Amino acid sequence: MPFPQTNRVIYAKNPLVEVVCQLRFPPILSINQSNLADFQSHIRDVYPLYSTAGSEGQSLHEFSTEDEKWKISLSVGHIALTCSEYRTWDDFKEKLQQPRQYFEEIFHPRYYTRIGLRYQDMIVRSRIGLDGIAWNALLQPYILGELGSNDIESSIVARFTQCLINLSASQSQVRLGHGFGPDTEEGVPYVIDSDFFTDIKTEKGQVLDALDYFNKQSGRLFRWCITPRLHAAMDPQQA
Repeated sequence: MPFPQTNRVIYAKNPLVEVVCQLRFPPILSINQSNLADFQSHIRDVYPLYSTAGSEGQSLHEFSTEDEKWKISLSVGHIALTCSEYRTWDDFKEKLQQPRQYFEEIFHPRYYTRIGLRYQDMIVRSRIGLDGIAWNALLQPYILGELGSNDIESSIVARFTQCLINLSASQSQVRLGHGFGPDTEEGVPYVIDSDFFTDIKTEKGQVLDALDYFNKQSGRLFRWCITPRLHAAMDPQQA
C-alpha cells in the first residue's frame, strides 16, 4: 500500500478545483448518429445545456448543468464527468451513475478499456489564513524539493514535477504532478494533481469498485503530501 491509511475528512475550506472521471471504451460510431438525442432526453433534466466541438467523426458532445459546474462529455471513445464544485464522493458517484446507466442501455459498450479518476487540488495560502507561511511548513519534505531550501525558496518562480506510482491494486497507477500553478491575485498557488487509472479491460459491473478504490487512495495521497499544519488550516470535518 503506497500511501498510509488516514481517516476520511471533508475540508470546509476545500482545495479541490476539479474532479474528472473518464471511462474509455472501444469506439462506438453510432454515438455520432440519431440515438444521441435519446441519451440527451434521459439526462436533460439535470444536464440541460448542450454544446459540441471537434470535427465530423471525432465530435465531442457536452451536456452541462445550468450553472456549468457539472458536465458530461461523450465521444465515440469515452464518457466523462467533470465537476468544479466537488462536495462528497457519494454525491459525485450519484451524478455519474445515472448518465452511465443510460449510456450503457443506449449504446451497449461491451467493456471499458480505461478507468480514470483525477483530482486537482489548488492550495492558495491567503484563502486559508496562511499568507506568508513558507511552503516548507505546509508540504512534506519529500514533496518540497528545492522549496525546502530556506536560501532560495523565496526566489523560485516556477516549479512542477511529475512521477508515476504503482498502486496495490493490480495494474493500477497514479500519475502525480505537483508544483506552482498560474499566478493569481491572491498569490501563487501550489497544485497537487493526482490522476488515478487502470488500462486493463474492465467489465461494466466492476467500474464502481475501481472508482471507489481510486477515491480512497486519493484522500490518502493528498494527506501524504501535506503537513498537519496545512491539514488543520483547511478545517477538516469528519466524513
